[in-house]
This record gives sequence, C-alpha cells and structure tokens, in this order.
Amino acid sequence: MSKPTASSALDLLLSAGLVREVTTPPESPHYRAVYFEPVSDVAYVLGLDIGGRFVRGCWPTWAGRS
Repeated sequence: MSKPTASSALDLLLSAGLVREVTTPPESPHYRAVYFEPVSDVAYVLGLDIGGRFVRGCWPTWAGRS
C-alpha cells in the first residue's frame, strides 16, 4: 500500500470515528510517526472463512477481542 493510499484510508477512518490518534510512548523511537488505535466501542468486525466443507466465522470487537 502506498503512503498516499494509507493516508487516505486513515483519513476516512478518522472522519468516521473508527480510529483515534494516540501519543507516542516516550521510551520508544518514533521516527516522526503518528500512531493510531481503534475506537473499540463503535464497531464490530465479522470474519468468515467459507471453504469446501466448512463455514467458520468470528465476531470480534474492533479491538480484536472475541
């Protein structure tokens, strides 16, 4: 994914309120990076694996907890 594409995707997620910017941990190198985290209260994710003999699914929170 190119930098402009990632930036555009993050702008969309920010404007939708699905992610928020977080501060950089002081002990880690940050290389002028901007950090984001999911806003876990606002969305769910549905994962499906449809195979030849099985259909498996998972309904975790946006933060990844099942």
